[in-house]
Amino acid sequence: MPYTPDGSKPYYLRLRICLLEGFGDKYKGIYKTIDALSTTTLEDLHQEIFTLFERYDPHLWEFQFATRRPFGRSGVHIDSNGNVESWTVWLDLDEDQHPLDLTLADLSLGPRQYFFYIFDFGDLWIHKISVSSYQEVKEANPAPFRLVKSVGEVPPQYPDFEDEDEE
Repeated sequence: MPYTPDGSKPYYLRLRICLLEGFGDKYKGIYKTIDALSTTTLEDLHQEIFTLFERYDPHLWEFQFATRRPFGRSGVHIDSNGNVESWTVWLDLDEDQHPLDLTLADLSLGPRQYFFYIFDFGDLWIHKISVSSYQEVKEANPAPFRLVKSVGEVPPQYPDFEDEDEE
């Protein structure tokens, strides 16, 4: 029987982070599967993806929830400055709560749901993040993230134009 959290303690969400496109190219078969602790904030998730996909030059980024496709006109968009654009009412922030401090548990994400992560609005690195399951935390001091699987070679943040210069 699959594990179902009851809200009494942190749990892991198994996330599959697929690179869809970036720098004008489309990608298939490049993804990372991680377990992310339910107490993980959006800021922390961004940092983890930044590291997993071997990025080094910081840029603006955004998470997009409750939309069928990237840049869809529905759902909730939360950017790296903490700005929120919402076309739905499901996101209910407390007055003193900063959007980047929202946790995965706060977002009530469940298996078979997905959301998008966009990094660098110039080069448009687009990732689809799918929730596959919940995992029970058995450790006393759980790691915020556990890499479960890595598939495909991550393209560099900036393509290598040296070959073109030599021609």
